[in-house]
Amino acid sequence: MRDAGDPAASRLLMRIEALARISDESDCLTRLPLGEGQRQAGEMIAGWMRDAGMDCHRDATGNLIGQYPATPHDNRPVLALGSHFDTVRNAGRFDGTLGVLAAIETVQALHDDGIALDVTLQVLAFEDEEGVCFGTSRLGSHAYSGMLTEADLAAEGAGGLTVADRLRAVDLSPEAALQARATPPDAYVELHIEQGPVLEAMGAPLGVVSSIVGQTRLSVTLLGAAGHAGTVPMRMRRDALAGAAECVLAIEALAKEQGVVATVGQLDCRPGAINVIPGEAAFTVDMRSGDPARQAAARTALDRALEEIAGRRGLTLTVEQLSHVAPTTCDPTLLAQLAAAVGAEAPIMESGAGHDAIAMSRIAPVGMLFVACRGGISHDPAEHVEPADVSAALQALRRFVTAYSPLRT
Repeated sequence: MRDAGDPAASRLLMRIEALARISDESDCLTRLPLGEGQRQAGEMIAGWMRDAGMDCHRDATGNLIGQYPATPHDNRPVLALGSHFDTVRNAGRFDGTLGVLAAIETVQALHDDGIALDVTLQVLAFEDEEGVCFGTSRLGSHAYSGMLTEADLAAEGAGGLTVADRLRAVDLSPEAALQARATPPDAYVELHIEQGPVLEAMGAPLGVVSSIVGQTRLSVTLLGAAGHAGTVPMRMRRDALAGAAECVLAIEALAKEQGVVATVGQLDCRPGAINVIPGEAAFTVDMRSGDPARQAAARTALDRALEEIAGRRGLTLTVEQLSHVAPTTCDPTLLAQLAAAVGAEAPIMESGAGHDAIAMSRIAPVGMLFVACRGGISHDPAEHVEPADVSAALQALRRFVTAYSPLRT
């Protein structure tokens, strides 16, 4: 199963390297949405789609859509495979791209062997999943699934340019993007690196995803009173930074108690001088769970903990919810079909990161297949997938596609 000599895996890895050489920055891999690097990468991917016998076109938000066979069959179900091809800054090679290229290789194998399926295959390469420039994660898959809004188009990036500005700059129409909802496929399946250490620790090359966690992002501000570091007694202080520090530790403890994951990713204070008691502190919270009830209970417990700390310390508390995404449950029939394609040893697991499958779940049943990555490292140049595990993923995806039983009749 884990044959590192698989020619298709070797070709995929060579293509991974070719795409990794296309970057907006000379000293690292960075491909930002709707930029020159993305244009070049998209042209390369489109060429590979056509080589595999697909018709290929670019939609109104820059997504690449390949179809096999190129001539559609009326009333034939559509099975969509794919992922994204943009990156974070200073990225790894495999995040997103592996799923796009694995889908192309799957179609290539069918094309080379002259195999005709009872479904039309669609390969989707989504634009702007990462949300690096505009804070609009899953821009491409939102548009594809009809979720794009005027607010998304008005989101600003560097230099004050909006999403609408960037679309126009690459000869795409914001107005068309708002109307770009595609015909829903029968199902959508995304192959992706795990981005965590679980599969590697288990010694398993592949895992089948049962759900994608929900995510709540908060901005928390504490207001106290600035003061001289030498003249204000400890018992009389309203130190916002000390209060924030207690909140950070309380959030960590609460996450363990509630069975969720929670992260304080940013912490700032003012005035930030060595000899002044901070009068204001602000921090972010990222809280995730695959269980909606648990996610809600943890949020309630978090609010109470913050209120208790602020009240006891004489601080004014403000909590702003920046975003909230509910958990996404993968389709149980797709899960079973993917598990059968992997084999009896397939671990069933939760995804702790967000994916385009979240947006696609609004219009179709979704499934996900995870591939182990070394050390669980992702969003970093050290990101790595073993060639044998790439081979295992391709073989499983081929088995799934050829045995696929449509979900809709």
